[in-house]
Amino acid sequence: MKSKSTKLFENRKAYHNFFIFDSVEAGIELKGSEVKAIREGKIDFTGSYVKLSPQGAEIVGMYIKPYSHAGIEVPDPRRPRRLLLHKRQLLSLFTKVQQKKMTVIPLKIYFNKKNLVKLEIALAKAKKKRDKREVLKKKQDLREIKKAG
Repeated sequence: MKSKSTKLFENRKAYHNFFIFDSVEAGIELKGSEVKAIREGKIDFTGSYVKLSPQGAEIVGMYIKPYSHAGIEVPDPRRPRRLLLHKRQLLSLFTKVQQKKMTVIPLKIYFNKKNLVKLEIALAKAKKKRDKREVLKKKQDLREIKKAG
């Protein structure tokens, strides 16, 4: 994927707080000044999630800092933004969320070859505290093995 796109931002906390399953690339509906702000890297995914319905999907809680050289009309930085998915993808995600009690979270935002803003979203299940501790313990054990060996 690195050769096809320019990665701008990755939600690394998502890998710490969730078990990640299927991922899907989605377009995102933005205003012009928001695209310029994303190019500057002024974006925050903390606490954002994807709200699904059979009619459509939107990302809620994503913060895009207003572009410094924007005109009079500056969009709300925390407004819900519509995601552009194929109907088949949308229904698949919707049924999995309903049946398996999962959530959909954003993982990455980047520009593709055609300079369109793309958002990688994934089905995820929240980790419990004990799961996070186990992962940290495994990482620590691997570091100790490498240090010793």
